[in-house]
Amino acid sequence: MRDTLTISIAGLAVVMEISQLPDTKQAELAARYCDFDGWSPPDAVHLGLRMRAGDPYVEWHNGQPLPLHTWRRRGRILVASPTEWGWYDSATQQASLVLRPAGDPENFLRVLFGWLALAQGGLLLHACGVICDGDGYVFVGPSGAGKSTVAGLSAGATVLSDDLVLVERRADGYWVHGVPFRGSGWTAPRVNAAAPLRALLSLVQAPEHKVASLPKAEGVARLVGSTPFVTTTVDGARAAIGNAVALQADTPVQELKFRKDRMFWDVIRAAAAP
Repeated sequence: MRDTLTISIAGLAVVMEISQLPDTKQAELAARYCDFDGWSPPDAVHLGLRMRAGDPYVEWHNGQPLPLHTWRRRGRILVASPTEWGWYDSATQQASLVLRPAGDPENFLRVLFGWLALAQGGLLLHACGVICDGDGYVFVGPSGAGKSTVAGLSAGATVLSDDLVLVERRADGYWVHGVPFRGSGWTAPRVNAAAPLRALLSLVQAPEHKVASLPKAEGVARLVGSTPFVTTTVDGARAAIGNAVALQADTPVQELKFRKDRMFWDVIRAAAAP
């Protein structure tokens, strides 16, 4: 079995040291993240993974939402859930994660890439991402707003995810990237693809299709409201707001009112036309 597995998204890389995990877990992770197993730059984060039996790190009862806690202490970002406990130190680019036997690194990786994107001027968004005709479209909204519906109604386009996408800031603008983290189900897309960002759309289900402008402050608020994991600390919230302000200035957030048929794409294309 291999000793390490690298996950690379938008030039951000995490090298996972998996040799201390059971062979079955190593094989599972290698299969899950193979499409994102890429080059490891010198500034990659090195994440040590171990598995240890014991009581849950966080109390949780079946039927309740899975708790995931993040906070900062002594310069490190700490992450805890019932079956995972870990930390990330941005000064050293080192991280550590201990799993209970039923644990999985995916939630920790979500948090980690959220902070990595933030540090580079981008955002990891709770959103649906779609590449259509070579352009990237990001659909934000709370659970139940219709992100999975949009993904399901985008036949012929490349659906990056119905749950999380990474928006990268480049010198020439913003790009949207797929991430290897599952959405509403185990079969949700994990597409390693990217495209220049064309539109940011905030979803509202309605009887008719319509794209409408939003006040700048409202657009920023909807972006920050769709930025998980990093806003639980003061510095993370401040950075998320700053990145959202810059993103809103480049690609203003619009409101998409839509019903459950794919004709909303015609309205989006018309609104995005030069």
